[in-house]
Amino acid sequence: MPMVDASAPVSVRLGDVFRVQLDAIPRGAGLLPSAGLLRVRWRRRGAPADGSPGRESKGRRPMVQETVVALPPLQVAVCPLSLRVALPTSGTVGALTALTVVVDNNSDALQEVALSFSDNEAFLFAGLKHCTTRIPPGGSYSLIYNLMPISAGHVPLPPLQVVARPAYGGAAIELVDNSEPRLVFVMPQPLATSLP
Repeated sequence: MPMVDASAPVSVRLGDVFRVQLDAIPRGAGLLPSAGLLRVRWRRRGAPADGSPGRESKGRRPMVQETVVALPPLQVAVCPLSLRVALPTSGTVGALTALTVVVDNNSDALQEVALSFSDNEAFLFAGLKHCTTRIPPGGSYSLIYNLMPISAGHVPLPPLQVVARPAYGGAAIELVDNSEPRLVFVMPQPLATSLP
């Protein structure tokens, strides 16, 4: 369905579907009792644009109609943790490249996070293999792994696992989806040239 400017006139015919997409900016967490009202003004084809009675209405009613629809309530939730991962997109066999993981605590509570990095056959890595840390409210924690590719081609990055464990109980939540491999293009080492 094509996007149109909401302020521009749109022709809708019998059987057409018209969708309205609204962007909301939350000002905090909780239940927003009402998202407001959606006001739609419309007129039938051939009716005057100013709303005055046309030939078809014979003075009985104006052809411009207005429909007001109450929007449903919204539940706004603030994500307690955010995760940023800077992944390399390419590399060279034998050359170090960095992978950076930053976990931010956006909540008002202490958050416990467990990070683990697994081996694979395409990379050697230097850094903590497993780490559990507590992040204070508003704080962040960053880890840098040094990766060295040992095979060329499109190779998968070693899997990263980040699990949030609420410090005061609750279910653990996995923050990284490892169902799809993250591939990096690794170029072979350049050939050494010797000049006589």
